[in-house]
Amino acid sequence: QKAEAQAREAQVEAALERIRSRSMAMHQTSELSEVIIVLFKQFELLGLIVDTCFIDIFDQNNQGFNLWIGTGTAIYPKQVALPYFDHPIHQLTRDARKNGIDFFTFDEDKKSKEKFFEHFYPNAKGIDVPEERKQHIAKGKGMTGAAALGKYSGITMFNYQKIIHSSEENDILRRFNTVFQQTYTRFLDLQKAEAQARESQIQLALERVRARTMAMHKSEELIELNTIILQQVRNLGVEIFASGIHIADPNKPFSETWIGDPVDGQMPRSVIDHSEDQLLVKMYQGWKSGEKFRIELMEGDDLKNHFQNMSLMIPEQKMFERLLTPDKLHFHMAYFQYGFFVFITRNPCPENYDIFKRFAKVFEQTYTRFLDLQKAEAREREAVKQASLDRVRGEIASMRNATDLQRITPLVWSELQSLGVPFFRCGVMIVNEETNILDFYLSNPEGKAFAALHLDFDYSSITRNGIAYWRKKEIYIEHWNQKQFIAFMEQLMSQGQISDATTYQGGERPPTALTLQFVPFAQGMVYVGSEVALSEEALELVEVLGKSLSVAYARYEDFTKLDLAKARAEKALQDLKAVQEQLIQQEKLASLGQLTAGIAHEIKNPLNFVNNFSDLSRELIEEVFIELEHITDSEAKEEIIAILDDVRSNLTKVHEHGTRADGIVTSMLQHSRASSSKREPKPFNPLVKEFVNLSFHGMRAGKAPINVKINFQLDSSVGDVTLISEDFSRVILNLSNNAFDAMRDKLKHANKLGDYLPELTVKTGIEEDLVLLSIGDNGPGISKSIQDKILQPFFTTKKGTEGTGLGLSITNDIIKAHRGELTLESTEGEGTLFSIKLPII
Repeated sequence: QKAEAQAREAQVEAALERIRSRSMAMHQTSELSEVIIVLFKQFELLGLIVDTCFIDIFDQNNQGFNLWIGTGTAIYPKQVALPYFDHPIHQLTRDARKNGIDFFTFDEDKKSKEKFFEHFYPNAKGIDVPEERKQHIAKGKGMTGAAALGKYSGITMFNYQKIIHSSEENDILRRFNTVFQQTYTRFLDLQKAEAQARESQIQLALERVRARTMAMHKSEELIELNTIILQQVRNLGVEIFASGIHIADPNKPFSETWIGDPVDGQMPRSVIDHSEDQLLVKMYQGWKSGEKFRIELMEGDDLKNHFQNMSLMIPEQKMFERLLTPDKLHFHMAYFQYGFFVFITRNPCPENYDIFKRFAKVFEQTYTRFLDLQKAEAREREAVKQASLDRVRGEIASMRNATDLQRITPLVWSELQSLGVPFFRCGVMIVNEETNILDFYLSNPEGKAFAALHLDFDYSSITRNGIAYWRKKEIYIEHWNQKQFIAFMEQLMSQGQISDATTYQGGERPPTALTLQFVPFAQGMVYVGSEVALSEEALELVEVLGKSLSVAYARYEDFTKLDLAKARAEKALQDLKAVQEQLIQQEKLASLGQLTAGIAHEIKNPLNFVNNFSDLSRELIEEVFIELEHITDSEAKEEIIAILDDVRSNLTKVHEHGTRADGIVTSMLQHSRASSSKREPKPFNPLVKEFVNLSFHGMRAGKAPINVKINFQLDSSVGDVTLISEDFSRVILNLSNNAFDAMRDKLKHANKLGDYLPELTVKTGIEEDLVLLSIGDNGPGISKSIQDKILQPFFTTKKGTEGTGLGLSITNDIIKAHRGELTLESTEGEGTLFSIKLPII
């Protein structure tokens, strides 16, 4: 007996140790059911007479049972909820818990057993008892057992054959209950730790939403927050079938709605009418009445009708067809200040209600920030719009002529972009009712002005409709396909309005579709071309831009009229000054002409006698030399020859200086002579090139020719210039000749300077309404001390008879007579640059 008792005790201890061991290995609360399964198996291993075993986790309010049930070989690891009812066993359990009793037994007859199970079968939630098990219980004679109670739970064992449990079995029950109390204590610790971990997970998920909220800089990012919330809720293990945000209108049953689901992702914003659907009505009423949370179960036809209504309100989404597959869905509405968040699940999930509420609260903060961003963006848009309008006014106010109007389209392009209007072509149409002409200033897709079209009012349907809508002050919209675009473009090309297709269509291919929007303003219409029609908001922005263009263009017209009047006055003044200058010049030339006439009379005739008689004397001396050949007295002959050589040399000097004096007088006459030619438009670049080359070839054919590299840099945009070509050609010749002379002088010292290559650089260009000409050499340069003198008459740096000192003076006078300006830049040792500015007309 003693050995059997020891063996039995060892069995019991082994069973208890198995329970303890599995309890110590428990790391998650979900493993409690596994420990209970081990406990149930120990009853069987120890051979206890047990038909059914209940492990009851006490209800704090003592209103019912929370049971794990074991039935011999059948184990039910799920927890079962069973409310108390009027039965002796329930009353015993209640009284024992109330009075702190830790053990009691019971012995109920068959009628009491049947009453118990009549209540148990329909009310025990979480268990489905097999039919054969029900039959086994029904055959039982009664219900006998014992219950051991602890702090958190109790264990009750039943048999249905009216067999009273032995004291040993009751003791084992007590010991099992003691071990299970330790297990449940560990379970509660794990539950607390898991709750803390779960709270950390939830807080982290909420923090991710908050962080993304704080990083939100544009209101359009709100849709991302819905996606993030859906992701974070699903990351917490909540099986969300779909979700949605509804921003409600307190005055109307409408809401802005964003719906998202794991398959299709986030849907764009939609506006739905809550009065069109039974479930939406309940959702909206809950928000209006100030509810915090609501749950609605939808199934069958009600669910089908709901999603059919949603698909009618948001027809572009195919998601609702897939949502019809479940038989029933649970809708959880978490309300916040601005609307409600809807979380849709297949199954009830009361453990997640708090999560739904907390995420809705975070979204409330998100939406508050969204509203602040909307206000800030509205202020920013208004500031951008105002800045844009200011730029338009400022830019157009600076325009003075028709050429300046080409700047309108790049300006409109830039401002449409800054206003956020979606487009790829734009322009401005100015209406001229005096001439019945529409002036189109167009821009390509890169924002560059590429065409200015001047079309009759009746040119095409576009111009006719445009004028009609402009007169009605209405927006005109036309839709073109590619074929229509090409037809209009070819018409423009055939009439010479545009030069090539690539430029007009903005690339190698024409647009496949084009929506033309013409927005009127007082003087014309703003044209915006886009792939699809602009929204009302975008058109309003274009209208604002048009109004600004109108004000600015009116100022442009006023300035244009003022500038035209000013230009006329200035031209009249310039003409008057020119007449005065011509009169002064004519008086000057008349006085100088009288002077030179006197010089010609007083000096030129004696000079002619000097030159003529010096030539005659030299001829006579030559004859004397011939006669001397017949004289035989060598000594006398040599003396005569020496004297004659001296006389011949003197006559040569007399003739040389007489010729120079004659040249000076001739130059003076040229200087004083007024040109009889008229100014005429002449191609400027060819004139410059011709006379530079003439000067070069003249230098090459004269004394001491040199090699010179001529670098022509003639601007092709320079066209005709109004001038007296025979006079201005002397300017080019004089400056080129002086440059060649200077480089020849520098070349004489080439052996000292090393390798030196003379180079003449000739440039032309345009600066506003002036033509520019510069002639520069790399010669020895001009000393600063004489740079302000070289334009004076008779000043020369050339030695002997090489120059008269009148070339640059004549050149300067010719340029002045053309209303031009001559400037000089020179650096000693590096070269000299003469620059000329002439009015084109």
